[in-house]
Amino acid sequence: MPKIHQKIQHHFPGAYALGSREDVPFRINVCRIEPSIDDLGDPIHHHETRVTFFCVIEGIMKIEVSGHLIEVEEGSMLEVQPHEYYRTMGAGSVGALYVVVGSHNEDDRILVE
Repeated sequence: MPKIHQKIQHHFPGAYALGSREDVPFRINVCRIEPSIDDLGDPIHHHETRVTFFCVIEGIMKIEVSGHLIEVEEGSMLEVQPHEYYRTMGAGSVGALYVVVGSHNEDDRILVE
């Protein structure tokens, strides 16, 4: 039987997860960042075993990976491997709508800061 999963609030504004860690085998976050935000307050972190994909639907998202600022444009996807340090920084002048897909849904996030 098909099951509908509800959204769960994420740790920073404009983001939510779809489904609980117990119910969904991989991580899905939906995020909207307002225009021209340069620092969301997302701490630098990495994951022990999760591969994370950032799929930009609209606009441009800014993310720091291993000390490099990367702008991911609409229609593009960024892949971050386990143990790569990263943080979501913000959005370009038109904002951003993106989906984050994690290869699993275990809580293996390790804060660096």
